[in-house]
Amino acid sequence: MEFHTIGDDHLTEVNREKEAAYLRHVLAENLQAIRKKHKLSQEDIFGLTGVSTNEVGKLERESTNIGLDTLAALAKGLGMEAKQLLDPQMNPAAVLLYPNEDVMDQIRTELNGLPPSEQWHIVQIVQVQAAHCRSNRTGADKLRIE
Repeated sequence: MEFHTIGDDHLTEVNREKEAAYLRHVLAENLQAIRKKHKLSQEDIFGLTGVSTNEVGKLERESTNIGLDTLAALAKGLGMEAKQLLDPQMNPAAVLLYPNEDVMDQIRTELNGLPPSEQWHIVQIVQVQAAHCRSNRTGADKLRIE
């Protein structure tokens, strides 16, 4: 049987609050870094993800907790995995914006059947090439790419 003191419970709660605050901070920094790197406004993020500009602003100011649906919408719209948005080592240059989901589906289909290491190398090549092609575009231009 395990016994906990009131102090232990309080310490656990304090740790959870610190962890939540840290994740809010990481998410805020990552969203801001993505927007800055890709020259996107909060309106552009709304266009890509469906997450309102008001919500994006709150997330960037660390004034709200993110729901799982919102996290999933941001990740899908930005062409990344949700866990990447919460990764303190996330590289905003590696984020590719794919407004046309058909292109991503075609790439995924073509990669099926290849060993994971080959898939990873191909994705890296695509990311580098796409980043190079988009490096001189403005945020508005990126949203019109088909």
